[in-house]
Order: sequence, then C-alpha cells, then structure tokens
Amino acid sequence: MDIVPKPKMHVYAPGAKDYIPVTLELNSAGVRAGKLTYPAAQDWYFEPTKEHVPVYQSPFRLTQDVVIAPTVKPGTFYITGVLKYQACDDTICYNPVTEPVSWTVTVK
Repeated sequence: MDIVPKPKMHVYAPGAKDYIPVTLELNSAGVRAGKLTYPAAQDWYFEPTKEHVPVYQSPFRLTQDVVIAPTVKPGTFYITGVLKYQACDDTICYNPVTEPVSWTVTVK
C-alpha cells in the first residue's frame, strides 16, 4: 500500500508512544496475512515537549505478503481490510482514522 501524507502532515510510525501508529489489518475470509513491513521512519522532534517520535511525513509504502486459501474458487477475489492511523500537522493532531481498503485479484 502506497501512502502519501498531505503537505505539512505526518502519520505516526510503529514505536510512537501516546499516538496511534499506522497499521493495516486484512479481514477477508480465505486470506492469511504475513507480517506487515514498514520502511524506516523519520524522527520528529517536538520542541515544546522535547519529545522525539517516529513518523512518516513523505510518501511511503507498507508491504505484506498474503496467501489465498486453496479453497478459494478461481475468478475475481476481493481482499479487504482497514488502514488505521493518526495524522498531525504543525499545529494539531487529528482524531484517529479507520479507513476501509480493498484490492481486486484474480485467482487462477
């Protein structure tokens, strides 16, 4: 999944304490998801609190291997899930978001 934060915004990476890091959760029957792989995060420094937090503020990609069960019939198959994240800009942190995502694949 390719993610492009809006200008002057960032989302939290794994390891961010007190914030919701970006995650991808697949929920389709017949799909076994492997480990979600994250790119290296950038260090965000909050001057007022002297806090260092791992974030993504430029485009990044999450990758995850998936295995389709052998019981899935050939044809069009939909992989569904949710992307969860919390975004902030220079002045405010927004409420956490749970966004539905899906992919269409062909099973042969």
